[in-house]
Amino acid sequence: MLSSLGLRTKLLLLFLLLMVISLANFGIIHQTEKNAAEQHEWVIHTHHVISTSEAMLGFLTDAETGQRGFLLTESPEYLKPYNMGVVAAEGSLRRLRQLTTDNASQQTRLVLIKALMVEKFAELAETIRLTQNQYKSQALKIVESDRGQLIMDELRQRISAFVEEEYGLLEQREASYQALQSRLRWLFIIEICILGGIIFAIALYIQKILIIPLQKLTHSAEKQAAGQQVDDIEVSSSDELGRLAMAFNKMHRDVADREFELASQARFSESFSQVVSACTSGKRLQVMLSDALAINAHYHSVSLSAIYLKGADEDFLHCLAAQGKTGRLAKQMPLTSGPLAQCYHDNISLTLEDDMLQAFFAKVDSGDDLGEGISDETSSIATTLMLKPIFHSDQVLGVLVAGYTHSVSDDDLYYMSNLTTQFGISIISAQRYDRLTQLTQALESKQQELIVERDKAIKSSLTDPLTRLYNRNYMQVELEKLIALSHRKHQSLSVIMADIDFFKRINDTFGHQSGDSVLVQFAQVLRDGVRESDFVSRYGGEEFLIALPQTPLLEAKTLAEKLRKQVEEYPFQTIDDHQVTVSLGVATLNGQGLDQLISQADQALYRAKHTGRNKVCFADLA
Repeated sequence: MLSSLGLRTKLLLLFLLLMVISLANFGIIHQTEKNAAEQHEWVIHTHHVISTSEAMLGFLTDAETGQRGFLLTESPEYLKPYNMGVVAAEGSLRRLRQLTTDNASQQTRLVLIKALMVEKFAELAETIRLTQNQYKSQALKIVESDRGQLIMDELRQRISAFVEEEYGLLEQREASYQALQSRLRWLFIIEICILGGIIFAIALYIQKILIIPLQKLTHSAEKQAAGQQVDDIEVSSSDELGRLAMAFNKMHRDVADREFELASQARFSESFSQVVSACTSGKRLQVMLSDALAINAHYHSVSLSAIYLKGADEDFLHCLAAQGKTGRLAKQMPLTSGPLAQCYHDNISLTLEDDMLQAFFAKVDSGDDLGEGISDETSSIATTLMLKPIFHSDQVLGVLVAGYTHSVSDDDLYYMSNLTTQFGISIISAQRYDRLTQLTQALESKQQELIVERDKAIKSSLTDPLTRLYNRNYMQVELEKLIALSHRKHQSLSVIMADIDFFKRINDTFGHQSGDSVLVQFAQVLRDGVRESDFVSRYGGEEFLIALPQTPLLEAKTLAEKLRKQVEEYPFQTIDDHQVTVSLGVATLNGQGLDQLISQADQALYRAKHTGRNKVCFADLA
């Protein structure tokens, strides 16, 4: 009957059985623990009664001690323990009466104890009152009568009897509690044995109906995961595991079919990834496309492939890249007729087989093919030829030709569509890169021309066209900078104003061309005679200005005198060895501005001119 039940029902019944047994055990154990707890509470209760009784006797002793101390010393300090003892003893008595309400004999003893306590407290209070009223002798007589001692002795006896009965009850209750604890331990041992046996029996049953079938399923699944041959699992029941075994048998057959499909998809993904890498390698377009076709041929049964693009010739498609058995493909195909022309103009894919394939190869001129030594048997080249337009956006760029030795599948068609899309992107990118390179080169060339023209213009604006020295405008700008720098850093600065003597006579005697030649040679003498840090400029006509940074007056004087001698000794050409001399005026910066500095140098030059020429004069420092 159980074999016809489902696995879920079987496990549910086992679970219910365990629940019933566990609940029964729990009930028994709970009741036993409850009884033990109650017995333990009685033991604690008895201990509390005994400790309270002993404490009450102690409080009575404290009260008596306080009374004796007061009688002897008449110190009010002894009344504190007396009063506290009386109050505590009465409190203890009340607690004992509450704790023993279930014990009539103990209640009777407490009534007698209470009467004795009242009598004792009355005797103590009387002696204290007499002492406080100065009748100490009467109080001492009461104490010496031993009446209080007799009461106290009887109280101790009554309390001792009370405690002894409680100790008897304590022994009984502890024995009962120990018996319950022993019974509880044995009950635990028996319950564990029973539960262990039941669990062992259930484990054996679960091993049979669940573990062994699952082990078979696991073993088959591991073999399936390892790629090993998996046999069908024997189905021995109609429960969930039986149905699971039947589902697994179907699944592993489906997995085998799916593995083949996934392997194909993985091959397509890997090959396309490498095609994309080839198309983005940065090589020349023809090399990139050839590499991509080689990768495609390596991963797929492609016997030949070629990419035709429209070139400058509007009537032909030219083969840019080819791979495989391309001996029957032409280097160029006309755009006027034929499958390639139809594919290109109509932007449609074509599949050529049988007669259409024979007709396609028959039209190819064998003298204009892409290979050599290829068999004329079409079947050895391809049994199916696919033509796919290569496009980018809405623009058709060319045609991809691919030959297969098998029937073309839907996966092949999808893969070819991805290839043509990638080829379109690569072709457009390469074309744009070529155009960008051309534009960049043209722009760089134009920039170089502009730089040359700019340099010429800058040089022309800064230099004198005849002497190639700096002109007056540039010298004024530089002198302004040098004056500001000299003021800021407290450095010296000198200028020399030079003028060729009797230059008009040279022009009148030898002509203006000879005069220009003298100016050029004179400029060269000045340029060679100064330091690299100095500035030489043509100030106007035959006047020249030299700026000497970080140069005090004496050094400027020495340099000016050197220049004067160099000019005097220089053999000027084109004027028949006519001697040329120069007058020079020197001025040094002393807090003045640009115009004042140049004016001082000009005044010094004026004195040199009018005091004999061919000499150096200095500006008045005052």
